[in-house]
Amino acid sequence: MVELNPALQGREFGYDDVLVLPGYSDFPIEDIDLTAKLTRGISINLPFVSSPMDTVTEHRLAIANGLEGGFSFIHYNLTPEEQAEQIRKVKSHVTGFVRDPITLSPNQKISELIGIRDESGFDSFPITKDGKPDGVLVGLMTPGYYDAKDDYNKPVSELMIPTEKLRYETMQGRKIPKDIIGRASETMRAHRHIAMLPYVDGRGKLVGIITRRDIERSRRYPNAVKDSEGRLLVGAAIKPKYYEERLEMVVKAGVDAIVMDTSDGHGEFMTEIIHFVKERYEGLQIVAGNVVTKEATEFLIEAGVDALRVGLGSGSACTTSQTMGIGRLQGSAVYECAKAAREYAKKNKKEEVPTIADGDIHTPGDVLKALALGATTAMMGGLYARTEESPGERVTGAGGQELAVYRGMGSEDAMKSGGAARYGLEDSQERVPEGIKMEVPITGSVSKLVGTLAQGLKQGMIKAGVRTIEELNEKARIVEARYTE
Repeated sequence: MVELNPALQGREFGYDDVLVLPGYSDFPIEDIDLTAKLTRGISINLPFVSSPMDTVTEHRLAIANGLEGGFSFIHYNLTPEEQAEQIRKVKSHVTGFVRDPITLSPNQKISELIGIRDESGFDSFPITKDGKPDGVLVGLMTPGYYDAKDDYNKPVSELMIPTEKLRYETMQGRKIPKDIIGRASETMRAHRHIAMLPYVDGRGKLVGIITRRDIERSRRYPNAVKDSEGRLLVGAAIKPKYYEERLEMVVKAGVDAIVMDTSDGHGEFMTEIIHFVKERYEGLQIVAGNVVTKEATEFLIEAGVDALRVGLGSGSACTTSQTMGIGRLQGSAVYECAKAAREYAKKNKKEEVPTIADGDIHTPGDVLKALALGATTAMMGGLYARTEESPGERVTGAGGQELAVYRGMGSEDAMKSGGAARYGLEDSQERVPEGIKMEVPITGSVSKLVGTLAQGLKQGMIKAGVRTIEELNEKARIVEARYTE
């Protein structure tokens, strides 16, 4: 476990109050591995997690973050149906193998194809007997086989390439082979006229497709985090009450992990929810919190969580500590909770539960400190809210600068939209806001943000003399940066 300077023992501290001491390194910066444990069952390629806030994480940002190697939780200020649809959009995003492509039936008109083409942006479609993504493949339609004007009222069956003249591959079952992209690339090089390669099972039913564009994108995003079927990983926030319907919908949509989104997770209600999820949805990873103490950490571990979300009152849009007098400086919270998780695992001879440091991250150095203090990943809201892919409302600031509206889930507006559930106030008529709303400048894409964070973290790690996050957890030496009263 991290070595904490004696001057800090027994004292409360934030990230600004500490520094990581430099250490000896005998390796190049290229050797640093930022692979991180998000939960006991999920590893990601970069330790960056976007917060489930309604001005931070929806499908566009989740896709962009997943392609870069991070992980995202879709917020719950949506109906269960809307949240499930957000999950489906992430899971179906093109990252190589497309599991559920847009399909047409032979009886549909070219006019319908044109409408779907214009709406989706795709111009080639597999044709199945019943028009469903898992139907029997009967043909393929590509732009060169129809004319939008002359063939407008003709059925697809008259113009499609039938399966007997089509190049396709057969798969055993639905599990995607690890080398499928490489093999598809070789096939397309050998048959340069092929733009789309369909895959069917032993009964001729469509399993998925790979296109030239998919191969290019797969090469462009080598760090993308994917499940066993080649789909992007994504999580969903779940309300602490009325959760059963929402859970069922996001699980059906393919969610990989859920976060029980409460400001304070140290309560008996959390045990009930965790046990329900474990019994009903075996294998679904559960993140729970928020916690800031040893007692709360041990409580959630005993209940069966797969990861801990640490932080209370430290977020840039959170005012819980100021308004309610409740909370903890984030440095102390991360250190105490990560330490408690490690000691619990050692004492009980169990796998350690990973810790997600949630809040107060402003720079790559803050990420370094969070991980040095024992966290395995860092969750961010304010930084992701500033990206082009965030869902916050856009306004024009002084000088014409584009700004995004960013609000805490405890802000008055967010509470009215459903955020009150995070504070146990969804059924209450009287509410005191625990967050604020602000306007923040758009600073660029998720790719740019994540690239900056990753490079800055690597530069800090090589100075600390560590190659991996695990080494940083174990070997970092933390000292006081300044005296605090």
